[in-house]
Amino acid sequence: MGFFLKKQISKTCQIGIWQIKEDYKTLFSSLNLNEEDKSTLENFKNEKRKIEWLSVRFLLKKLIGKEMQILYKKSGQPFIKNSSISISITHRKNRKNCFTFSKSKRIKRYRF
Repeated sequence: MGFFLKKQISKTCQIGIWQIKEDYKTLFSSLNLNEEDKSTLENFKNEKRKIEWLSVRFLLKKLIGKEMQILYKKSGQPFIKNSSISISITHRKNRKNCFTFSKSKRIKRYRF
């Protein structure tokens, strides 16, 4: 795994930053995706997008310590299935992901 930062922002908010160095096969094999997630993943045409999608789930697993399913509202806003945890995901062109999660309802945008 590339550069990884895990920082507690407040009592209820944590941020994680990860530079993606893994390939598709490594990320895919490190997750136990359900059939719905596998179908979503296979619908992406671009391998870079597939890696980005997998890496977010991998980072969430590293931050929380277990796999949880990320879904999206019609607006595109991500949320964790069957959880009250609020999340925000940021992607950068230099293959870095930033993942913020909070037990409170509002998450501020963090730039990196």
